[in-house]
Amino acid sequence: MCGRFTQLYSCPEILAFYRIVGDICPDLAASWNVAPTNQAVVIAGGCGGLALTRMAFGLIPSWAKDPVIGSKLINARAETLSEKAAFRHALQTRRCVIPVSGFYEWGRTGTGPRKNRGAPEAPERVAVPSGQAPQQYGRQPYYIASAGAAHLSLAGLWEQWIDRLTFAIITVPANPLLATIHERMPAILSAEDARAWIETGDAALLKPYPRDQLSMWPVSRRVNAPGNNDSSLVEAVFAEPAPEPRDSARNNGEKPESPQFSFPF
Repeated sequence: MCGRFTQLYSCPEILAFYRIVGDICPDLAASWNVAPTNQAVVIAGGCGGLALTRMAFGLIPSWAKDPVIGSKLINARAETLSEKAAFRHALQTRRCVIPVSGFYEWGRTGTGPRKNRGAPEAPERVAVPSGQAPQQYGRQPYYIASAGAAHLSLAGLWEQWIDRLTFAIITVPANPLLATIHERMPAILSAEDARAWIETGDAALLKPYPRDQLSMWPVSRRVNAPGNNDSSLVEAVFAEPAPEPRDSARNNGEKPESPQFSFPF
């Protein structure tokens, strides 16, 4: 799944990267920790082409009686979009792209015993940069970004519920890099495919992103709290290698790799 991401590029940078004509920029500050129900910048189709707008993370179907459902519909599996009542109508006419600087994913740390119910976990002793708290056994957050420091374009769907615009991120089976920590990843598009997705909805565009175009490194568990939102969240910490993926058979027959960390220092 994809439940947290960053949006650090300015509106003019986004307009230029996607070649969007116009100067309408949503008033939204950069965020290192966009969480469900938070507002984010989204690219959607309009009367004059593509346009930027603000939407809440977590899709609320137009038929929903309670908006709380949005916090549960943050992701949509590419394989079942046309089957799910919450997504099939949006798939036809309300496709979007979420421009992100990177996203977070969680995986279990690679050493130590798994938690026995009723028994506390012993702390993990690992080396971390000065001033950062040591990691412990459990779910380790990782930050994933473009290997070339470019935008990442996440395929999505959007809906309007009364006066709210909301969106969900589409997921696909993980590539060999992400499969070391999770079996799913967001559907990432090239800039050209981002426009094609919005305009045509071609399902063939929804596929695992090439692993050599992504970098991944472990980060502090401070990102777990939505209230934490600063640049230190994406700084690398040291963690043990992640375990094997839970279902390597879902990895399109490719052998998953050990985590390949590119530390930003």
